Amino acid sequence: MRETHYWVTHWIGGVETVTLGDQEARTRNSKKSIFERKAPPTFPFLIEMRETHYWVTHWTERSVDLFLCGKKPLVEVRRRDEQSKFVIERWKTED
Repeated sequence: MRETHYWVTHWIGGVETVTLGDQEARTRNSKKSIFERKAPPTFPFLIEMRETHYWVTHWTERSVDLFLCGKKPLVEVRRRDEQSKFVIERWKTED
């Protein structure tokens, strides 16, 4: 986790480095040192405001865990159309 975002880590449950045993690292097909979330996040959902009429909703626990594993989370994308109606695209993988 980048040091510039240190203040954010408590909102997502904190992040710690965990050292895995040889067998566990092989089972997970990963390195021996990995990042894991320390505790449950403060809030169940995280809303990322990308633009005025475009935002992304994360289930915080799932998104953080997938991100720490190097995977992209599935998120809910919300946009507002010209008539101020919401258009929801559920469970989309965002970049």
